[in-house]
Amino acid sequence: MRQLFEESAERERDAVDLYRFTSVLCRELDQDGRKRVVEMLWEVVLADGQVDEFESNLVWRVAELIGVSTRDRVTLRKQVEARLA
Repeated sequence: MRQLFEESAERERDAVDLYRFTSVLCRELDQDGRKRVVEMLWEVVLADGQVDEFESNLVWRVAELIGVSTRDRVTLRKQVEARLA
């Protein structure tokens, strides 16, 4: 387990873009799984009750790269906001 963690940390340090990570999600997850990833991202972003411009942009970029539509991304955000309210 420790080796996996160290290898993951090393890959993350060497990564220069999101494609390397999102391509795995596209390959391994169906559309519902991809939407769940975006939902979880919104849960993290909204955990402190604020949405930073950088955070919002990151969710948008990941959603685009994994094929989650703008409509679904916005709907998921609203669902998470309602749950956390």
